[in-house]
Amino acid sequence: MPVPPVIDDSAQAHSPSPLRILHLEDDVNDAAIIAWTLRTAGIQCRVVRVEDEESYAASLREGNVDLVLSDANVGGFSGLRALEMARAANISAPFVFVSGSATPEARAQALERGATDCLSKDHRIQLVFLVQRIWQEKLEN
Repeated sequence: MPVPPVIDDSAQAHSPSPLRILHLEDDVNDAAIIAWTLRTAGIQCRVVRVEDEESYAASLREGNVDLVLSDANVGGFSGLRALEMARAANISAPFVFVSGSATPEARAQALERGATDCLSKDHRIQLVFLVQRIWQEKLEN
């Protein structure tokens, strides 16, 4: 009679929980590229994309967010307003703007208002490094 294989699920039992990312983005292609970029870099994440103020507010009420990514403007809904809403909802997770219009002035304004960073959508490698650091900090705590 053959010996049944030994299944070692200890690595699975101790594997880190994925980074929970709330992504405010109205362009489905941009959202897909960012999620793909993070996963390709080896970041275990669960990305929830929302595209309007109502669904964003609902996701904030649910809580359980490790990172918020936000475009600067989503269909007339300001990313700065999204940042204010997150803080008002006691979401202390890092808040990062990922925008096509990430000018130095916009970055300065975002940082003044309490954002963690403001990155260009075209510079996804910077996002990868930032999210890797955030994920590492989560694993250490």
